[in-house]
Amino acid sequence: MGRLIELYLKEDDGLADLQGSINSMMVDQPGISRSIRLDENFEEYREYIADPDALNGEYDARR
Repeated sequence: MGRLIELYLKEDDGLADLQGSINSMMVDQPGISRSIRLDENFEEYREYIADPDALNGEYDARR
């Protein structure tokens, strides 16, 4: 499942290229959006969440 991040900006002539109503609020306003999701094949993440102690403790980047 992905997540959507939207940033709505004040109306400004310099932002005309970012103007539109194709957004979750369906408002005609300048803005940008990003849709993100975790790569399900990211093995390091699978290993990390497999260890409950690691989830509740400090992260060690050297692992």
